[in-house]
This record gives sequence, C-alpha cells and structure tokens, in this order.
Amino acid sequence: MELRELILFTDKLDKEKEFYAKVLGFEIEESLSGSFTVQVGKTRLTFNNSKEDYKYHYCFLIPANQLDEAIKWLES
Repeated sequence: MELRELILFTDKLDKEKEFYAKVLGFEIEESLSGSFTVQVGKTRLTFNNSKEDYKYHYCFLIPANQLDEAIKWLES
C-alpha cells in the first residue's frame, strides 16, 4: 500500500516544522498559519495545528540496498 497523502494533527506545530525541515532536511512544500506540508517520497505529509496532544507512530521505509547511505546521512 502506498499512502499519497497523510494529514496529522499536533499541538507543537512549530517544533514539528523545525524538526522536519532542519533535522530531517525535508523541504517545506506549503506553509500556512495553522499547517505545513512536506513531500516524503510519494507521500504529502501535512501537519495541522491542534489544541489536543495527538500521538502517532509511523516510519519511513529505507530500501535495503540504501541502508548504509541512510546511516551515513543520519550520522551527519
């Protein structure tokens, strides 16, 4: 299964945005006053501001033949 778009909610929008842009290095595709979107592979990942504290668990798949490159990228 491939997810084309995923919308998540957070009460820490600014921290999420900084993490995805500065730590993970994803380009912010769209930034509005109460949301932002990044493109992660084939998936648009949108975070919407919320007053509630939501908890999610998801992962990014790293192809087996690119694991060493991913580790080096994470270490840097």
